[in-house]
Amino acid sequence: MFRHMSVPVLLTALLATGCGGGKPAPSNLAVKPTFPAPLTACSLLSEQQVASAFGAAGVKAEEQQVTDLGEKKVHGCAYRRGSFVVVVTLITGVEAEPEDAVRDNARDPQASPVNGVGGYALGYRSALGQEIVVSGVRRAEETRVTTISGPGGSQDKLAALLRDILTKL
Repeated sequence: MFRHMSVPVLLTALLATGCGGGKPAPSNLAVKPTFPAPLTACSLLSEQQVASAFGAAGVKAEEQQVTDLGEKKVHGCAYRRGSFVVVVTLITGVEAEPEDAVRDNARDPQASPVNGVGGYALGYRSALGQEIVVSGVRRAEETRVTTISGPGGSQDKLAALLRDILTKL
């Protein structure tokens, strides 16, 4: 596999430096990698998306440290402005099917289905009054479980943001 990956990298390097015939490459040419960028929770939603959904200008995203659980990785991002906070958590490397993984991650046995998200989703209100929506989608050989939480009474807004997130997974 390494041999196959080195050819595109070498070709990109030659073209970017102007080698390989034709006109030299301009010095301001941006070379895009052929592999996907590393996944981060804050890359799933922009600050503007969260601010727009909640009418909360000035929201700032804070990437949380990735928690390594062996096969599973937990990515997190907190969008904050004062006491306002929306948290996105993404768990990758889950082997279970989406429905099972979502039920395992929904911390409330009274969680109810949330329609229109684009994957299997359950929603509930935490004991602290936070609205929480959990969704799972299957991608290749893994299930990705995403949880989004925010102010009480905001399930529709959170579901709409979660729908946007699922298009990027």
